[in-house]
Parts: sequence; structure tokens; C-alpha cells
Amino acid sequence: MTTNTKLSKSLSGIFTICLLLITSLFISCGGSSGGGGDNGVSSDTAEGIKISGENIVLSIEPSAVIIAPGQAQDFIASVTGTDNEAVTWSASAGVIDDSGNEIIFTAPDTTGVFDITVTSAADSSKKVTATITVTDKGVLLEGDPDVTAKAACTDLHINLKINSNEISVDGGSASGGEILRTELLIEFSDSATVAEVNTLLTDINGGIVGMYEGVPIMIIRIPDPGTVNALNQIISDIETRSYIDSVTKSLIVEEDILPADLSDSDRLDHNLAVRAHAAWNIRDMIPGLNDRPWLVIGDLFGNGKPNIDFNTLTKHSDFGQNHPTRHGYHVLGIIAGSFGKKGNSQDRGDVTGVFPDKLRVRAVDRWQGSNTSLPHMAKSILKRIRWIVKKDLDANIVINTSLNSRKYSTQQQNIYARTWTKLIRHFGLEDRVLHITSAGNVAGNVTWDARDNSIFSYAALGNMTDAHGAVVSNLSNIIVVENRVNTAATDSARPRPGCVANHSIMGGTLSAIGTSVWSFTATAAASLTGTSMATPQVAGLAAYVWALNADADSQDIIDLLNNTARSAGTSTPGVSCNPAAVHQDVIDAYDAVMAAGGTQARHALMDVAGTGSLSGPDGSFDEYDVEHFLFMFDLSD
Repeated sequence: MTTNTKLSKSLSGIFTICLLLITSLFISCGGSSGGGGDNGVSSDTAEGIKISGENIVLSIEPSAVIIAPGQAQDFIASVTGTDNEAVTWSASAGVIDDSGNEIIFTAPDTTGVFDITVTSAADSSKKVTATITVTDKGVLLEGDPDVTAKAACTDLHINLKINSNEISVDGGSASGGEILRTELLIEFSDSATVAEVNTLLTDINGGIVGMYEGVPIMIIRIPDPGTVNALNQIISDIETRSYIDSVTKSLIVEEDILPADLSDSDRLDHNLAVRAHAAWNIRDMIPGLNDRPWLVIGDLFGNGKPNIDFNTLTKHSDFGQNHPTRHGYHVLGIIAGSFGKKGNSQDRGDVTGVFPDKLRVRAVDRWQGSNTSLPHMAKSILKRIRWIVKKDLDANIVINTSLNSRKYSTQQQNIYARTWTKLIRHFGLEDRVLHITSAGNVAGNVTWDARDNSIFSYAALGNMTDAHGAVVSNLSNIIVVENRVNTAATDSARPRPGCVANHSIMGGTLSAIGTSVWSFTATAAASLTGTSMATPQVAGLAAYVWALNADADSQDIIDLLNNTARSAGTSTPGVSCNPAAVHQDVIDAYDAVMAAGGTQARHALMDVAGTGSLSGPDGSFDEYDVEHFLFMFDLSD
């Protein structure tokens, strides 16, 4: 058969198929006679047949929410059945920020029931409304009185503002830590009923301001008893009830930081984890943004969303509006990637994060009202994680917390650490969340083991038991970071890890440079010191290697970081070191990245020339790259 014959038969076949399709279309639509009822076809015009009457389905999430006055809440609209997914928003009260399918609603300062409505741009008759209950008190547990509280619990986050006159120093704590007298963390037994929970709430005139779907752990708001002793009596009375597993005071979380060394500097080093500048050579291997890990940071930000580009994608609703501080911004700057030519002393191009590209970030700002309390801080972190997992089914998540709760008793640490562990495992997050937390700094004349620095460290290193004395296994997805001194602070060389700093608490699982670390804060470049600064070095590297190996789980990444870490000296000339005998190995960014990328990373490192050219990588290591290296060393002959 000739080519022309084949072409003729093909064209003939195509013409026949097209004719059948057209005939079928007119028959199924009732032709031009308009018969067959409402078939979604308008009049026949010179432009062809116009299809209308799209089956548009519009939804809003969440469909109902209970929040506090002035609290921010994310809403997401979904549109199906049309190519035009645009929507408009309106609210009966409050403020709507941003536009598009994801917006932030800020509740009014008054209490009441309000609504927010989303309307399809393709068809204004298609709209859906969510109900917003604004309250300055807690709520009772809804559901059949005889049903277990565990089955009735749903996600709830009423972020009430904390007044300073509600906070006391708790003399019964390990070192006089601050507590919130108007809030309790109560863990009900799995057999507790809705009726029993509400009976307790009525008896103590309390209300639920925070709880978790399917987990009977609740944050309870109570009237101010006035004194710590009166609060202790309330706790004792609650503990006598058979359906209570534990009850503890609401702790005030603190950032873990030492005074900064803010001496002037003629130059700003790229303050990177060990050999991170070499690891950058593999940055072209990093996949697209949607295939990279997410980053969640629990810290102090304040003053609203960052007003400069940290090379990250953030959300306005994550940031408070009071007590501006640079601690959280500094942590973000150490992790987030940015690099550029050298400029003046305030040029952020000279201060570089460990991750050499953009990350998607969710923050939990301690200054977001009740996030000042540890229960709300932990719940807000979990809330962000669950939002990410719902949005991105394959998400891997890195958490950074440079916070402490070490002033509180081992019993309190145990309860909080155990409930955090229970929640992480309940929602199946241990494998897909990698949590980096600080070993902590020496507080005054008291030294602490890293295990006791925070509930997160305790969840990784402590001896946890449940309310009945049974052992609870430690979480495997947490790295506790010690602080290595930065030798560049004494010899003006590039940052190198020295001994463990004399202020660093020992007993962690890895270490990183944390002394005199520069970063770009909310407004300018600055230097800070402490395990708070070592922790994001590890978090940035964890995000880097996880981006290169997205199929790994959290334990794989921890193993990789441990296996590529290297020992460093226990003494550094001219530096005061921690005299402890055991020092954890320090991360090595280059070795970790090479191990994560495998052969492809090694090829990428050597890929310096494109095909037939002496410049520009082309994605492979070949003879042109060899030629370029020979040319560089004048060995081409």
C-alpha cells in the first residue's frame, strides 16, 4: 500500500468519525428543533453550538467555626463543574483579607453569630455560607450525653487573649515558672462520657477552648481563682473524679535564647551549617516547590507578617500584631534560602539560609493571643500540620521549635510530652513529620539535661508514663540540638564548628553552630547566640536532604543526618567550652546532601559545562565537563 493510499484512508476514517460525532451531538441534543426538554443547548449561531447550564458545585471549609473576638481564621472555597474557579467573598461582620479561593477572616471584637459567604464568579446564583460563632468564653461538649467524649470530640481552637494579670509565678515548679491561672489541660479517660465532661465543666464554671478530633484531651478555660493555692485546690478536686486521667496547669512557653552579640562587623559571613556552601552546588537538583517539604516554625514573631522576602511563602494569619521581636524572624532567616552578591552591612544577600531555595512556611507566633500558653502553642503547631496534610496528601513536614518549658516539674513535663506523643501518633504523623528542637541554654546557675528543656525534648528523651504508670515509648521523629561555637567569631575565618558552647545544655542528639550566627531579621541583618540558632541550622539541612529524597520518612532523614555527622573538638583555643565529656556530633551539610542525592548528586556537583561549551551545566557529567576541568588547571595538553 502506498503512502498516499494510507493517507487517503486515514483522512476518510477521520471524516467518518467526525461526521458520526456531529450527528450524535445533534441527536443527543434534540437537533435544532429544540425537542427533548432542558438539554443545556442554546440557539444555533454562526459561532457554533453554545453549551450552558454548567453543573457548578461550590463548597466552603470550614462550614462552621467557633473563634474568639479578633481571632483570625482561614477559609477555603472549592469550585467544581466549571473552568472558572474564581469566587467572591462577603461577611456580615469582621474583616476579609486577601482574595482568591483562600482568604483570612478576622472576627469582630464583639461576640455573636455571624456568617461568611462565598459566591461563584461563573454563576452568581451559586453561593454557600459558613457560620461563625464568636465567643469570649469556652463551650460545652456537644453530643449524646451517653456517648464517650472521645467519640464526640472535634477540632476546636478558641484563641482567647491572655491578660498579664492572669499569670502567676508557680512556686511549686522546679524553678518558679510562670503559669496561667485561668486555663487547665485536662486528659479525660477513654471511657468518659459527654455527660461527665459537661458535669465537670458546669461544676467548675469552665468551658472548652481547645480540643482534638477523636482525642479526649481538652484545654479548659476557668474563672480566675485568684491565687496559685486556689488553683491547686481546683486541680486536686478534679483529680478525684474517676474519669480523669490527668490535669495540669497551663504553662507559659518561653523562647530559648541568650543575649545577642551585636558588635559591628565589616562583613557578614554566610552563616551556614558545616560545609553548606559546598552543598549549594547541588541546589539545581531540588524539585519544584510543590515537591519540597513544608516548614512549620513555633516561635516569637509579632508585628505581623514578615515585611521582607525570606524566600518563603507565608500566611498573614500565622502572625500576631504585638510585641515585635526578631527571634522568630532570625530563625526563619537561618533556614530560608537566599544568596546574592556582597553589599553593605545591611544587605540580606550576604546572609544566607541553609536551604538554598524557596520553602512553604506555616508559623505559630507565640504572640498570637493564647499561644503564649504551652497547650495552645502545641495545639496550634498540630493544627498547622494537619492543615498541611489535608492540603498536601504527600506532604513531608519539618518543625522548628526553639522554645523551652524547663522551669516546670518533671511531672508536668511528662504529662505534656505524653499528650503530644499521643496526638502525633493518633493522627499518624510520626513518619512524615521531622521535629527539630533545641537542647536549651544554661539558665542562671542551674544546668539542665536536654531532656528537661522542653516537652518536645522530653517526648524524645524522657521516661514517659501514662496516667496508670505504663511506659510510653519516646517519639522517634525528634532531633534535639546542642550548640557548637562558631570559630569565625574569633579568627575571622569562614564559620567552622568548635567545641560545644559553655552555655549549651548537654544530652542532645546532634549539634550545629549556634554562636554568633548572623541572619536577616524583620528589618535588618543581626547576630544572635544560643541553641535557638543551632536548631534552625539542622532544620534547614533536614529540609534540604528531604527535598532530594522525598520518598524517605522522618527516621530515614534522621539516620542520614546522624550517619553523615562528624565529630568536632571538645576544646577550641580562645573559647570557653562546655566541659562535659560527651559532645554530640555536628551536622555536615555537604556529606548529608551528597548522601541524599546519591550518584545524581555527584554528577550534579561535577556538571560545570554544557554540550560543546565551556560554561553552563546541562544536567549530566560528560567529556565536556572533563574538558572544562582540564582547561581550568591548564592540563588540556
